[in-house]
Amino acid sequence: MDFALVPLGIQGGPPPHPNQAGISTALVVNGKVYLVDCGRASLTQYVNAGLPVPELRSIFLTHLHADHCIDFGTYTQLAAQFPTKYTFKEPIHAYGPGSAGAPSGKLKEGNEWANNGNPTPGTAEMLALLNQAFSGSANFFLKEHFIGDPAKMVIAHDVNVPTGAGASSENTAPDIDPFPVMEDENVKVTATLVPHGAVYPALAYRFDTQHGSVVFSGDTAPSTNLITLAKDCDVLIHEAVELESSATRMGWNETTMKHMREVHTDVGEIGRIAKEANAGSLVLTHLVPDVLTHQEWNAALRKSVRAAGYTGQATVAQELKDVPL
Repeated sequence: MDFALVPLGIQGGPPPHPNQAGISTALVVNGKVYLVDCGRASLTQYVNAGLPVPELRSIFLTHLHADHCIDFGTYTQLAAQFPTKYTFKEPIHAYGPGSAGAPSGKLKEGNEWANNGNPTPGTAEMLALLNQAFSGSANFFLKEHFIGDPAKMVIAHDVNVPTGAGASSENTAPDIDPFPVMEDENVKVTATLVPHGAVYPALAYRFDTQHGSVVFSGDTAPSTNLITLAKDCDVLIHEAVELESSATRMGWNETTMKHMREVHTDVGEIGRIAKEANAGSLVLTHLVPDVLTHQEWNAALRKSVRAAGYTGQATVAQELKDVPL
């Protein structure tokens, strides 16, 4: 495949759901696969999609909420080196947020920071901790001369936010120009900061290729940084929460509704965002809540794009069904 976009999982949020996989999307460029987020069951879905595991080139994490990176360890520990067609034989690269530093803020009475001595490891350190946790498994295989050390098969890179931007865990997404992440013979990847509640850094990514440009919003409230990153892109892949009926359908109280408004983007806003970005087409993913049907999501999306006057193609992602590019 020269150019393909394959949703592996479209569910938002940590809790599992029957017959749905966590958020993860594969972008195929010139036969090489670039994976954005690896939520629950991502590796299984990658194989189910018929994507060639040996052609996995890089993994990109938008942020380090567990529902976006819980399967990172399965790629690093289960998909490397074994003598089958479902593993990669050459090292791959992983890119994601660095550490947020020491947390601040007042916790609820009785709570304390998790892992207080090292509360917010970044992508590179997370990988090192995963490799350490599974070192027994690696050493058993090494002793049997079956595979090499999985720790040598994934090279992690923390995505560094440009200094001088004024960004911090207290100012998570100030206005900032897109900044470079990586470039190879197939893709040029840039990123920006997006607002996602307490999360820092939370990243959106843009992939520019000879076939077209694709932007992944990651998890974000409405963001001018994202609109800047997505300007004139061919495809904008945006997270969505549906608030109009969720209070009743999910039993959400006002506290939950306020949280959702502050950390995610209501589907009613996304048509406007796509129009302001002049995106060629729009794709919804990371769908919350998970009780809405595909038809209900399509109806909400159509309402949003009509209200905004957005005229590009607009679709709701479906797992393991390629998005037309």
